[in-house]
Amino acid sequence: MRILVVGRGTGEESLPNGHSVSFASHATSESAIVDIQAFDFVLQHIGPANPEAQDAIKHWQDLGHGHKLLGLTGGERPISYYHLKIPWIENAATQLAVLNLNWAAVPTDFAGSGTDLLGFLLTHSLENLIALAILCQGYLVLNAEYDATAHRWGPPEILPALTQMGVRDSNFVRPLLDIKKAGMSRQEIVREYWLKPFGLWKEAEKEESADDPKWAEFERIVKKEWGSSTGAENDSLTAMLTDLKGGKELPSLAVVADAYCEIARRLGSSPCVRV
Repeated sequence: MRILVVGRGTGEESLPNGHSVSFASHATSESAIVDIQAFDFVLQHIGPANPEAQDAIKHWQDLGHGHKLLGLTGGERPISYYHLKIPWIENAATQLAVLNLNWAAVPTDFAGSGTDLLGFLLTHSLENLIALAILCQGYLVLNAEYDATAHRWGPPEILPALTQMGVRDSNFVRPLLDIKKAGMSRQEIVREYWLKPFGLWKEAEKEESADDPKWAEFERIVKKEWGSSTGAENDSLTAMLTDLKGGKELPSLAVVADAYCEIARRLGSSPCVRV
């Protein structure tokens, strides 16, 4: 697989699994937009240093090469670039940062889309989203109820998430939630469940602190992990984290279910199907 990276210097490098990358400073050569037919994917830097980038992307998309395009930024993607319907790699400010992406995870015979490639390149940096997905799964399963009349799990608002998780028939064994724990209320136990894995639970006070610098760092990391996506919405994930941070009430089952579906989609899992 041959990769072209535009806007991160010049040169050529070998990558793991037989792949290779060529670097070019600009997407134009002698005032013409470069031909990318010989490349499997193009990582195009978007920013002031490459003013030709948006025209180049549109040109390549018009030629039918949209599936091989990924955006590249040195920081977070500016809102002004959200209209470009391509996957994004953020915080790759140097040639070394591009080379340090997880190229070793890309199979030798890789033949997927730009979104698929992004999933491999960022597999080493999505651990918080993965952890949140696992916590969502556990929370939903603990609160699921089987409707023997309708022959399905519920409540209805979490059914799409449960189905995506594989919770389908009455033979599924739901674990029981033990809320009896050394002087702690159910709300405290549930909040500890969500927050302790990320170091956001203060054991002594049995509460988290929204003013704790760890919260800001956690939110920054989650935003960074999500920000490398293809523009998929994460309204429910944001609402869930806001509820957990606020401390006044627990996120509803519907919000957790929707957040799980958003994360699953972001991680490339099968989508939740609403019926």
